[in-house]
Amino acid sequence: MIKEVAIGILKNRSIWFWSVLFVLVWAVIGSFIASKGVAVGSEKYYVSAWYSIEAVISAGASGTSIAYITFFSSSSLAYLFRFSRLKPVHYELIFLVGYLITSITTLTTVTAANIFLFSLRFGRIILPEPYIIPVIIITGAFMYVFSVMVALMVNNHFSLKNASFTSFVPLFLAFISAYLPLYVNISRWIAVAYPFLGIEYLLSYAFTGTVNLSLATPSSSAISPAAIYASVIGWTAILFITDVILLRRIKPRSAEEMRQL
Repeated sequence: MIKEVAIGILKNRSIWFWSVLFVLVWAVIGSFIASKGVAVGSEKYYVSAWYSIEAVISAGASGTSIAYITFFSSSSLAYLFRFSRLKPVHYELIFLVGYLITSITTLTTVTAANIFLFSLRFGRIILPEPYIIPVIIITGAFMYVFSVMVALMVNNHFSLKNASFTSFVPLFLAFISAYLPLYVNISRWIAVAYPFLGIEYLLSYAFTGTVNLSLATPSSSAISPAAIYASVIGWTAILFITDVILLRRIKPRSAEEMRQL
């Protein structure tokens, strides 16, 4: 079943357009237009800032698609949990793994494109450390459980008139959060406690080897990546449990309500 879920999500064209093609436009801008005047020796910090912003937005765009899928599946899931052997926790695990395959594929594509474009621009290969792989996995897992939580909260407690707007909450938060470290002084506790920022710092850390509170100032105070890892994983676990609870209470919607989507 995981294979079918993964293939189904991978065939979703909107995920590929918004989380890959749209994001790669920013990669081209960052590598060939906005890179004028980058000081020699600071290339990796410049690349890490652009890449982490793009990757967070890419993950948020994928999350929006997952929210829509959850909305459209709500009625069938309500009856499936009631009249079949499928349990909410099993459904959550199956779709989480299926989505992770898609997320790893799209984020790896974005990563490879950034390496190629920025290496071409600066005349030398700029590679992230191998620990970018677990960061990509954690990013996908968090964005999935968060997006499902947003969709289920609206489906179970609010009118579906709000569905179109709330589906974009993952993308809105990702877009706003991605640019915060460039323009706002982030405190240590916010950097650790707020998972969207934590993901961005970890993605940047894969290129620079340090977690700087400001992506625009490499010499800014650094924090431990272990604390951020623990926070993001903790948030992911909490949201996973929340999703399972909401799935157990999922509310079927009528055909008339579904037409509002």
